[in-house]
Amino acid sequence: MKKILCPIDFSENSIEAARFAIRFTQLAGSQLKFFYVSSVVVPAGGDVEVSAQQLRLRKDELEEQINRLYQEIGIDRSDQHVSCETQDYVSITHGIAEEAEKYAADLIIMGTTGASGLKRFLIGSVTTSVIDLVSCPVLAIPSGFGEGIIKRVGMATEITDVHKEIVDAITFARIYHADLELFHVGMHRQEGEALAHELREKTGYVNITFVETPEKYAGDVIGGLNAYVEQRNPDVLIMHHVQRNWFEQLVTRSRTKDMLFHSNAAILTFNHEKKKA
Repeated sequence: MKKILCPIDFSENSIEAARFAIRFTQLAGSQLKFFYVSSVVVPAGGDVEVSAQQLRLRKDELEEQINRLYQEIGIDRSDQHVSCETQDYVSITHGIAEEAEKYAADLIIMGTTGASGLKRFLIGSVTTSVIDLVSCPVLAIPSGFGEGIIKRVGMATEITDVHKEIVDAITFARIYHADLELFHVGMHRQEGEALAHELREKTGYVNITFVETPEKYAGDVIGGLNAYVEQRNPDVLIMHHVQRNWFEQLVTRSRTKDMLFHSNAAILTFNHEKKKA
């Protein structure tokens, strides 16, 4: 994860994500680009120079905001590979997706909007739209994430692609030397612990364990996710987004079923099927 893109709109949620991105990139030794995109479009016959001037002013504002964040956190920005860019685009989500592709981002870090954690994340936001458009992972930082100290990472898996999924998860967890907890709704403890042992042996990452979810949630993905988070309180929840899989079904279901989900976990999604922007 060498190139990080952090969209920012000056809301408190996006500022909190920016704080996390600054700390993350210092730990990971990554490049970081802050990106402000608005949906302002110059109409036919409009003054292009006025629009360009507004963009320059927004970039100055962005640079000032980022400088303040570095000072607040106590990191010398001059020692970091950091850049800022602003852009007008007809669609904010498509603007972010296009910039991610142009920048060749390895990870997008952005804030969720409004309610905390998975509840808002799944019922529709700019974040979920971006996930549908990009091929790189997206880390959604909820309101109230605090200092962003990551000790426990939970990974929901369908099992069929677990050997590929675990490599993605370890890439992230290793940055923090975090515990990586594997769970699959409906898998029994003995089978899960054997799988965790196999993955530790194959990957060399010793912090992999299996967490069993109650059997009553077999077939109930939302219930199983809630049970895991309430039981383990992970700092980050990893999910793998493949078209038409359980993740997509979960997103669809959550629009009609209100989830009793009050987690401050960040959500990291890996998209294994890129869709055209």
